[in-house]
Amino acid sequence: RYGERTALAGIDLDVSRGICFGLLGPNGAGKSTTVGVLTTLLAPTSGTALLLGHDVVRERAAVRRQIGVVFQEPALDPELSAREQLALHARLFHLDAPAQRAADWIERLGLAEHADQPVRKLSGGLRRRVEIARGLLHRPGVLFLDEPTAGLDVAARAVIWDELRALRRSGDTTLFLTTHSMEEADTLCDAIAIVDAGRIAAAGSPDALKAALGGDVVTLVLERPEAAIAALERQPGVSRVAADGEAGALRVTVADGSRRLAGLLECARGAGILEVDLRRSSLEHVFLHHTGHAFEDSASFAQRAQSRSEPQASEAHRASFAQRAAGERSPSGRRAKAIGMSAPLSDLAALTGCELRRYARDRAYWVGQVVFPLVFIAFIGYGLNDVIALPSGTSYVGHLATGLLAMLVGSGAVGGGFSLIEDKTSGFLRALLVAPVPRTYLVLAKLAARVLVSLVLVAGLALLLALFTPIRLADPLAGAVAVAAITAIFVALGVAIAVPLRRLDSFRLIAAMVTVPLYLCSGIFYPVATLPAPTRWIAHVNPLTYGVDLLRYALLGVHELPLALSYGVLGALAVAAVGVAVAAFDRGTRG
Repeated sequence: RYGERTALAGIDLDVSRGICFGLLGPNGAGKSTTVGVLTTLLAPTSGTALLLGHDVVRERAAVRRQIGVVFQEPALDPELSAREQLALHARLFHLDAPAQRAADWIERLGLAEHADQPVRKLSGGLRRRVEIARGLLHRPGVLFLDEPTAGLDVAARAVIWDELRALRRSGDTTLFLTTHSMEEADTLCDAIAIVDAGRIAAAGSPDALKAALGGDVVTLVLERPEAAIAALERQPGVSRVAADGEAGALRVTVADGSRRLAGLLECARGAGILEVDLRRSSLEHVFLHHTGHAFEDSASFAQRAQSRSEPQASEAHRASFAQRAAGERSPSGRRAKAIGMSAPLSDLAALTGCELRRYARDRAYWVGQVVFPLVFIAFIGYGLNDVIALPSGTSYVGHLATGLLAMLVGSGAVGGGFSLIEDKTSGFLRALLVAPVPRTYLVLAKLAARVLVSLVLVAGLALLLALFTPIRLADPLAGAVAVAAITAIFVALGVAIAVPLRRLDSFRLIAAMVTVPLYLCSGIFYPVATLPAPTRWIAHVNPLTYGVDLLRYALLGVHELPLALSYGVLGALAVAAVGVAVAAFDRGTRG
């Protein structure tokens, strides 16, 4: 349920292993919600779902190890190449030789020519192939494909269909396909279920469902359709007469339609015949027969769902993918152990490496990080150097330079939330959430990558600024602690802000509202002791104040606050902030 809206209201499925199963229905019928529940992205309000013997709520990690997912919307990092994304996926599933696994699937799906280009440069069809390769890389027991050909042109769709047919013939993986394409369901699926307004309307093989209608379909467009319904229903061979979505149209299901067409026309002549169409039974006719309305986007979903009574507890939706044979498991259960490090460290290393590659390729970011402090120091630092006398006796240029380094660390670290928003909008976050990796690791990877970037940034800028400012390396350990603590606190802040948001401009606005006061009341621009009383009080409860002071001690050898106090405050706040961010991220991605 989504508030008052019931998205699924009585789904009951049992899918055999090794087949291609299709969930067919119009947009808004509940197909993607079903996939969300079965892939652990959404928690069901009630009911039970088993996948290969594992409960999708209580055994989420086990389920994620057994599935592959191709989402309806793109779920790739636009800046990483196909090769990098497949290798990352292989590492998260602890497969041996991840680079070779990626190369094998790149070759198999005809991606070799484009394997090292950023995904944003690939066509829609090629991106779909990358996602299919990622879904199959670890040999899952079940591959979910949510509208796999939506938005593709005819040629790209044909390629995807050929690949899915080959998978179906292999029998190694169960394909769970959602689609609103009648042709796709009829062409690819061994069995289908028609879903409408959150309920299963019919289920079976496409051929069996069509045969069950008992004949062909004659569509009559009449001036006065109501005048012909009763007479048509009495005609020999007619099993159903239903109004079509088109005004004045009746769909007549009749055995041997070509032989009985003349009788139907004679019966409807008095109602004013405008158009006649005879077709063999199709899945569209099956849908109309079982739902009572034409196959259209489910704009009236809420009205149809609300018109039906709520299911009793015994009718709560459930979906069973349990294996019939005791102890049977997917091939993906035979996973290789990561070599050289434990699984948690392997996962963190893989995710951190992904984050670091993003930073390494963002040239504009590095240029900005160098130019910003240089401009400030040249125009403000040296402009006020002879005007402002500091109690510590150091020059204002040195004071400002060290403060700006702390500010750069903080502002860059808040960008951890910015990258989280980007992961949401690109869909890449969903791909990570269905991998068998604790959500905690996704936050810790952003933190680890940002700490490394901050350390490299501060070290490089300190060496550069030492050429024309009083900066010197007085205490490297204090500097590393200050940089790491500031980074941890601000990454956590950025993640906490980003969790409920989906728009980058909203994040920028809220992050600026929170961080700018912290920068102004932290001793970056002026010593805390010289600030007015109210501002000074804010500075003493501002964690950045202690980070700035400790970094200034590391690079200038001077400090305003007791060093033990700075170490203690930064350490405690860093641990607490990361804990809060991890909890917020976990709650925000539970579905």
